[in-house]
Amino acid sequence: MSKELDLAVKAAEKAGKISMRFFRNNPAVEKKQDNSPVTIADKQCERVIVETIRKGFPSHGFLGEEFGAQNPGGEFTWIIDPIDGTKNFARGLPDFGISIALRKGSQLALGVMLLPVTGEIYTAEKCKGARLDGKRIHVSNVSTLEEAVVYFDVSRTFIRNEINWSNSLAIYRKAYAIRVSGGLQQMGEVACGRADAYIGPHLNAWDIAAGKIIIEEAGGRLTDFAGTDSLDTGNCVASNGLLHDEILRELNRK
Repeated sequence: MSKELDLAVKAAEKAGKISMRFFRNNPAVEKKQDNSPVTIADKQCERVIVETIRKGFPSHGFLGEEFGAQNPGGEFTWIIDPIDGTKNFARGLPDFGISIALRKGSQLALGVMLLPVTGEIYTAEKCKGARLDGKRIHVSNVSTLEEAVVYFDVSRTFIRNEINWSNSLAIYRKAYAIRVSGGLQQMGEVACGRADAYIGPHLNAWDIAAGKIIIEEAGGRLTDFAGTDSLDTGNCVASNGLLHDEILRELNRK
């Protein structure tokens, strides 16, 4: 394990402990400018992640959901979602987690996803494979939607777009099973082969970055709806790779 990954794991574990102190303890919820929720736990988690990593790498930059860009413009940028699934967290639902990724230039170098309630931790480094609790993982070998378990993160704005919703219904009709949920945990399920695909619209770089390298190092693919590798377009298709083109065709069908 590299020094960078070791420090990212330690930072995630510290944040995980903070999140569990607030979980199901009625944390006060505020609304940000984009109307998304934030709690004191989100802010404390991001602060401890940045402080922990900065001690080891003081020249590195950070891009976090709560505090934005810090020390931008350098070769190394840490991309942080201190609590992915804040709405779930605030309502006492266990589907939330800590997400940390390191980008070197334009390439992701590592990713960490911690699920505080279960204690599961996913890690990956470029060209070194992906792991769940230290054991190597790989995506499934399901090759058709008719056999696939697909997670779908359905937002109101996505449903209101008639084309998006109509095309997604085609996937609903084809897939063996649809699970309507979304976020870090579902990308982990794809990476370790428990599920076969995850479709998430209207996301940000910090929602995607760690999941992307973990899924890719597990043998899968993660792109936007157009099939490009951008973290910034706001849409995500994560799959075992075998289903990817079929899902993209359905999503982009005229």
